[in-house]
Amino acid sequence: MVVKFPVIQLIHDLNPCFSLSPFSAKYLIQLGKGDCVLLVHNHPSGDPSPSRQDIDITRQIVEAGKRLGIAVHDHIIMAGGGHTSLRAQGLL
Repeated sequence: MVVKFPVIQLIHDLNPCFSLSPFSAKYLIQLGKGDCVLLVHNHPSGDPSPSRQDIDITRQIVEAGKRLGIAVHDHIIMAGGGHTSLRAQGLL
């Protein structure tokens, strides 16, 4: 069985630190008509370790998702030749 998931890419060139409100998250998920989300972003520094801000925004999105009936499966940080899964780290 092959399952296709729509991919919504959010690019924010002007400021690498931005806030994603629950309304914005809901809007983005509705564009893909999904009931779950996988968060992925990169760290240009080359270090895939999650920052305090990464952890905080992930928890905010998870809480918003719960209220909206949307599951957050994971938040993956890509950097250099590696990656970090917040779920695998017990941070989700």
